[in-house]
Amino acid sequence: TYGKQQMNVKAKTGFVNQASGMMRLEEDVVVTSEEGQQLMTDTLHWDREADLVSTKDDVKIMDERFYAFGTGMEAKPGLQLAQLNKDVTMYVDTVPESEDDSLVTITCDGPVVIDQAQGKAVFEDNVVAVQANRTLKADVMELYFNEDMSTITSMICLGNVTIVQGENKTYAEKAVYNAQTQKLTLSGRPKLILQTEGDGGITSFRN
Repeated sequence: TYGKQQMNVKAKTGFVNQASGMMRLEEDVVVTSEEGQQLMTDTLHWDREADLVSTKDDVKIMDERFYAFGTGMEAKPGLQLAQLNKDVTMYVDTVPESEDDSLVTITCDGPVVIDQAQGKAVFEDNVVAVQANRTLKADVMELYFNEDMSTITSMICLGNVTIVQGENKTYAEKAVYNAQTQKLTLSGRPKLILQTEGDGGITSFRN
């Protein structure tokens, strides 16, 4: 039992301190939650008193809604709250039932905090998101999901925001995207650079 959930834990080797309740798992560690989410790593420490699992090794977190991997992790009960510490990559399918280019790939230096209870993921430091021919860069990116985290409802990007689509580029200090209205709002000296027709002409607009 982990928190209030039943967790299936597998590893080649396990050590348990009966007095402290500390557990260390080694080699091919796989933790599966009741909802089917999986965590995979080489070593895992379970501090029962602090209700915390952690590792300094490479780790993968997977379920049907997203796939994330990075180096170093701390997680709270049921993996509803997890922090990947560095060199993080996450794949999110924004419209799972769609055959279009709905897959978003997000990378950052880290950390990344995934809070499924709040339906939120926060990426920090050198964030790059790519979807089809669109690329978005920012210092910090906040993603907000619906209740079951199957759909992105909004996105907030902060600091040195750059949006590239084809030959066109947009710069701002903040970008807010509303998925329901499909509206992107830029603030903080937004600047738009358009590649125009003929001889590589460029048009620049600044607010």
